[in-house]
Amino acid sequence: GDGVTDNADRFAKVFARLTRDGVNGLRLEAGVYGVSRTIELPTLVSLHQDPGACIRALPGFAGDAVLRKQRGVIGVHNWNGRISGGMIDGGRQNVTGIHVPGACRMDITDIEIVDCLAKGIYVGSPDKTWGYEVNVRSVRCAIDLETAHAPGSIGLHYEQITDSNVCQVVIIGYETGVASESAANEFCQVHVWSVTAHGPLKRNFFCNGWGDSYMQCYADAPFDNGNECYGFLVAKPFNRFVNCRVYSNSYTFDKTVIGFQIGDG
Repeated sequence: GDGVTDNADRFAKVFARLTRDGVNGLRLEAGVYGVSRTIELPTLVSLHQDPGACIRALPGFAGDAVLRKQRGVIGVHNWNGRISGGMIDGGRQNVTGIHVPGACRMDITDIEIVDCLAKGIYVGSPDKTWGYEVNVRSVRCAIDLETAHAPGSIGLHYEQITDSNVCQVVIIGYETGVASESAANEFCQVHVWSVTAHGPLKRNFFCNGWGDSYMQCYADAPFDNGNECYGFLVAKPFNRFVNCRVYSNSYTFDKTVIGFQIGDG
């Protein structure tokens, strides 16, 4: 790809052919693949990008996500594939990088998601579709250090997806770093931080799920222009925290950072 040509129709045709022929994977060679609208990745098809490969949202992008994994069949214990390697680039637009509305037995690995100003990765959907084992590891979700996030932005959002593992993830530039609003998910070695140009980092971790675990997670310098802000905002019961930490530096404001806020729930 040249980064300018619109490849949306090309992706749609390729994925339709792979589904028809029962082929379960696509490999993208190095290059920039511009797209003008959301790319729909079939449920049973995996996508692997070589180093140097990038799917980039073109200016005026039509859609809420650069890449969407099509919804799996609820209750069917099929392997829903993998998204791995390369980069997803939102082009500094108000979009989500990867959206997984409902899936099971799926991995998102070894990928960088950049300049997606709404959400980096969104696992779930507003209709609360059930799913499980959507694992994220060795991933970086980052917004350019001179670009502001969208209001209400979330780096990694789990909603009604259970029994998943998140490991070795870095999230940079969002209003909320991690939002867990499901149950029985495991977060290990997740580092959340921002700089002033991004806008406020109100909650590094929004712990709004039941029975999650947070291990060696790092809430790095939450700030909200003098308002209260939280390293870990814990709103639901039965969560576990092991070797986690909250740090304040020159970005934070005196007497505003609450390391752990334990809510009424």
